[in-house]
Amino acid sequence: MGQEFEEGKLKLISEKDVSLIKLKLGKSHRSEADWTVIKDILLSHYVISAVPLKRDSRLKAVNGILCEQNYLFVFTNKEDCKKHLLMLNLRQGMKDRDFEMGAMPFEVAVDVAERHGMNLYIDMQAEVNAVCMYYIHGISQLKAVRLAGYRE
Repeated sequence: MGQEFEEGKLKLISEKDVSLIKLKLGKSHRSEADWTVIKDILLSHYVISAVPLKRDSRLKAVNGILCEQNYLFVFTNKEDCKKHLLMLNLRQGMKDRDFEMGAMPFEVAVDVAERHGMNLYIDMQAEVNAVCMYYIHGISQLKAVRLAGYRE
């Protein structure tokens, strides 16, 4: 998996930049300048990933990135990652499932998505109207996605 956390050693995205990304994503119309800011932040930092510690038929890891239903998941911050993992456990009735969290450069996560032909969610939360980013392999495009119809 990616490198384990030593806060001062990894170029994790700052709380200020996470807030800026969320502000830009929350806009109803994002300009090219908004996307440039988001991409610059992502490309210059590490993202958070998690892998199940024990073999699991519903979840797996692909090169250190959480994979569920053939989608990859990374996060810009630990809190959103922990929230997603908690929701996965609750949704799948696996209260005691443990994960190892680590970090990797964003471009490494994109490379994994491209090599394995998989799309990559960034900051996906299983909530109605949650907005996250979605990297589409093959066309190398980053988009915003609103999960308006999500149901537990």
